[in-house]
Amino acid sequence: MNFKLSRDKAKNRLLICGAYGEGNLGDEAILDCLLDEIYQKTQIPVTVLTREPKKLAKRLCRYAGRDFRAVHSLDPLGIIKELSQSRALILGGGSLLQDVSSKRSLAYYILVLKSAKSAGLSCLLYAAGIGPLSDEKTEKRAMKAVYETAVFAAARDKTSYEKLKKSGMNPDSLVLMTDPAIAVEANINYKNNIDSPYAVIALRKLKGRAKFADEIALFTDFLAEEYNLIPVFAALGPGDEKAAAEIIKKLKTKSGRIISCADAIKTAALIKNSEICISMRLHGLVLAASALAPAVGIAYDPKVSAFCEDMGYPYINTEEITAAALILAARNEIEFGSREKRENKLNELRLINKTATAEMFLKLERIYST
Repeated sequence: MNFKLSRDKAKNRLLICGAYGEGNLGDEAILDCLLDEIYQKTQIPVTVLTREPKKLAKRLCRYAGRDFRAVHSLDPLGIIKELSQSRALILGGGSLLQDVSSKRSLAYYILVLKSAKSAGLSCLLYAAGIGPLSDEKTEKRAMKAVYETAVFAAARDKTSYEKLKKSGMNPDSLVLMTDPAIAVEANINYKNNIDSPYAVIALRKLKGRAKFADEIALFTDFLAEEYNLIPVFAALGPGDEKAAAEIIKKLKTKSGRIISCADAIKTAALIKNSEICISMRLHGLVLAASALAPAVGIAYDPKVSAFCEDMGYPYINTEEITAAALILAARNEIEFGSREKRENKLNELRLINKTATAEMFLKLERIYST
C-alpha cells in the first residue's frame, strides 16, 4: 500500500499525539514502529507532538527528507498551526486516557481530540489503552470524548476494547491489537559487555511499599545464589534508576548493575541474551516477548497483567509480591518454559497487529485520497 494523496496539499499532514519526549522507552518504541509503518506505506507528511521536539527531530533525522516535523506538545500556537494543515490525528499509543499518573494529562488528551475534531480532522486511536480511571464519572467523560471524535480505534487490550465498544463506537471501526513494540527485532550485534549469565530486572517507582523492596531484594539474591545470575537492572523510564538503586542497597550480592535503556532494539538484545527478564515495566515484557525470552511480570497496572495473559507469561500482582512467589514463577520459566510456545504466541500477536494496522491504513487511505 502506497496510496496517493489528494490535491489539497495545504491540508495533507498527519498529526500524531502521545506521551512522547517524557523519557519512557516504551512510548518512543511505539512511535518508532508507527512512523516506520507510515513512511513505508504512504507519502503522508507527519508532525509529532512531543515534550522534546529538538531531541526527537535529531533522533528521527532519517525522516528529514520526508517532511517530518516535531512540535512541542505544550505550544498552543504551534499546535493550532499543525491542526490547520492536517487532515487526521492519531492519538496513541499507550494508556493515554487514564488519570492514575495525572488528571491533567487526561484533560490534555481529551482537549487534543476535541480540538482536532473542531478543526475538521478525522481522529484515530492507535494501540489505545483505556484506564485505569478513578471513577465512573471520569470514565464516562473520557468515553464520551472518544465516541464524539474517533472514526477508528485500535484497542491495545481486551478490557480497553470492551470499554470502547460500550462507548457506542461503530463495531466496524473498532479492532483489537497488542502493543506495537512487539514488532521490535533484537539487534544481534549489540555488545552489552556482560561476561557472565545475567537476569534483567526492570522496576519502576512504587510509593509506600517498603516490604515490596525487601521481597524483590530477597528474590534477586536467590537468582544470584541459585543460578549464579548477575542482576542487571534495566531503567526504561523516569525514576527507574532510583528504584533500582534502592534494591541494590539491600542486596547481599555485590554484582548488581544498572543500565539506562534509551534504545528499544538494543534493550531487546539485552533481554534476548539474558536468562530471564523480571519486569514491572510493560515494555520490558513486550521486548522480552519480541526476543522470545523467558519472563515474569510484576503487575502494578492492568496493562501488565493483560499483556502477560496474551503472551502466556506468569505474573504476580504487586499487592501479592513475595520472594517465594517470584522464585516459583522464575524457576518455572527458566527450567520449564517453552521457547516454541513463546514463538507461537509471538507470531499470533504479530499477526493480530498486522491485521489491525492494515485496517487503520485502509481508513487513512479513504481520509487522504478524497
